[in-house]
Amino acid sequence: MGQIVPVKNIHRSKRMTDQKKHDIKVFQLLFRDVIYAADKEKSSQALERLKKYVKSQKEIEPRFQKAYRSLLTNFKHTLTHFDHPHMERDNNMIENFNSVFKPRLKLMKGFKKEENIDRYLKLFLLQYRLHPLKESGMKERNGNSPLELSGTYIPKNYNFLHLLRTTFNIFYQLPQPEI
Repeated sequence: MGQIVPVKNIHRSKRMTDQKKHDIKVFQLLFRDVIYAADKEKSSQALERLKKYVKSQKEIEPRFQKAYRSLLTNFKHTLTHFDHPHMERDNNMIENFNSVFKPRLKLMKGFKKEENIDRYLKLFLLQYRLHPLKESGMKERNGNSPLELSGTYIPKNYNFLHLLRTTFNIFYQLPQPEI
């Protein structure tokens, strides 16, 4: 029998050498410089510094390599907020929409007809636009739908079924009895 060790889990940071901790901090700082640069030019320069650092390292942790590859692949998309100065750098509403939308896309793999997918998407987007926010970090947004936040007037007594019928040509058809 072996000796029983009462403490099995030692924090990973305690097992790391000081050099490895230093490398992680340097990578994180260089990565942040790319994402949170003041303008496009500084962001591109910071990316070049990050590339040089990655090439100079013999070994980089897999999670940092994954983040680095993702940044290289999507670098042009990280700069869109410079083209639209009125847009926030971190847009939580878009991230929220993506987190809600992705599971719905997976669900659509089971649809057999393309027109059913189209109808489902229209209903989902309509529901998303009209539902009031409940847990927004900005308290003034709670209780308002995304359409209301964009300045669109939505009457309180809105006939939802009429909207579906007129705008999206969605009708519920009862099965015809056989005679």
